[in-house]
Amino acid sequence: MVVVNIDCHDNRLLRQDACRMAEQSFLNEGVVIMRVFIIAHKSEDFTTEDFAAHLKAEEDHCLELYADGTLREILRRDDGKGAVLILEVENVAQAQQICADLPYAKLGMLSFSIYGTLPGLWPLIPKARD
Repeated sequence: MVVVNIDCHDNRLLRQDACRMAEQSFLNEGVVIMRVFIIAHKSEDFTTEDFAAHLKAEEDHCLELYADGTLREILRRDDGKGAVLILEVENVAQAQQICADLPYAKLGMLSFSIYGTLPGLWPLIPKARD
């Protein structure tokens, strides 16, 4: 086990550094990148066969989003009722448009709950005082 002792002054500096690093990690050539979490909900009006018939188009579209760095992750929900997507975009409006452009969404097969996030550890680390 490794024990590290940090005094209060050093701890305050670590908080400042952590906040600065978090801010910088969300900058892309001067543009703030927002991570957006999306819960996709499958419509109960469609069968498994309906989804299967359009799976190739959905996969191809998602692969394009992966390739350009917009879609960071896509995970199946354990309840089988949709997926969770993580996008890196400039704002929530851009994420909404990306969702609307998905083939399943165009067919009315998916709806979305969209949650924008802010960079950093601010909920966990009190703002450093100068």
